[in-house]
Amino acid sequence: MKRLLSIAAVALVTSGFFAPAANAQNIWNNNINMSQSQLQARVNMGIRTGALTRREANDLQFKLNRFADIERSMRRHGLSFRERNSLNAQLSKLSVEINRQLSDTDRKWNRNHKRPYWYR
Repeated sequence: MKRLLSIAAVALVTSGFFAPAANAQNIWNNNINMSQSQLQARVNMGIRTGALTRREANDLQFKLNRFADIERSMRRHGLSFRERNSLNAQLSKLSVEINRQLSDTDRKWNRNHKRPYWYR
């Protein structure tokens, strides 16, 4: 009976050691996916509010799509630590680019949120 309890205790303890590693993998993956969706939402918001011109929006959308393709190809065989860091660095660069484009003075509409006369 003691042997059965000790085997059960060892199994319980070892399963506890490996569960955090699996959870860490999911947290990293969710972090990348969440950041990617937040960047997409910011681009969509910039399009809706007119903070992005058509050219800026197309350029940012192209970069987000290219990032998704790179991520998909890296995830085929699982992400290593180095690949995760690379993806996070690319997301950071995209975030800076989106911030720069959203905060520049290029606007689809003027300050009164009306289209210019020549845009019609």
